[in-house]
Amino acid sequence: MNRLKRTLLLWIAFFMVFSVRFLAAQEKSKTPEYRQGFDFYLINGVALAYQYRLSEKKTMRIYVDLSGGINGQNSKGNYEYRSPSDTTKQKAGSDLKSDNQSITISPQVYYQIYRRNIVKVHVGTGPIFSFSRSWSKNNSTYTKSEKSEHYSDKSSWWQIAGGLNFLAKAEANLFKTIYMFAQINTAVLYRYKKERYDSKNNNKPTTYKYERRYRITVKGWNLGMNRIRLGLSVYF
Repeated sequence: MNRLKRTLLLWIAFFMVFSVRFLAAQEKSKTPEYRQGFDFYLINGVALAYQYRLSEKKTMRIYVDLSGGINGQNSKGNYEYRSPSDTTKQKAGSDLKSDNQSITISPQVYYQIYRRNIVKVHVGTGPIFSFSRSWSKNNSTYTKSEKSEHYSDKSSWWQIAGGLNFLAKAEANLFKTIYMFAQINTAVLYRYKKERYDSKNNNKPTTYKYERRYRITVKGWNLGMNRIRLGLSVYF
């Protein structure tokens, strides 16, 4: 990234922060009573959003999605077997390690477009940014008689994406300041992804050896729609 691009990104970030703070100050002067709240996403992904209600019909919030998880995994396995046609003892084993992380952040503004009794409907939009990565390594061994085959596989990828997010949210009042909601999102994203894969063997006695590898770069625009997500809103 050259100096011009870095400067442009800094100006865009400054303009976004300044615009949000200015809008919040204007709305606050017009609407002295406002409410804050949190959205807890419980079904079809884990996420949290902090809300700042500018008026009865306008809300600003910061949405953080950890649906991709922050996970690590280690697993080992060994087994022995004999086939009916070949009584020679055979052994196999594997050692797998992996981890992955993913996070999505989206500042949003949405508006109430419908209200009747205990039901409210909102629509909104805002920029969206995400980062995710994954890594795995598997070492496996296969032994028959004096022959031993060893395989090693490594794969990894990382991705960054940014774009514009659109949402529709319906909520129903359960008790005073507690609401149950359903939400659906559509996002237009530009993504940049790098993938890497390496595989090789180390056989004893040496009969053949191989080594494979590839590197892939994926970039471009994508339009995606998430599943309906359910959760609870708590205002205070």
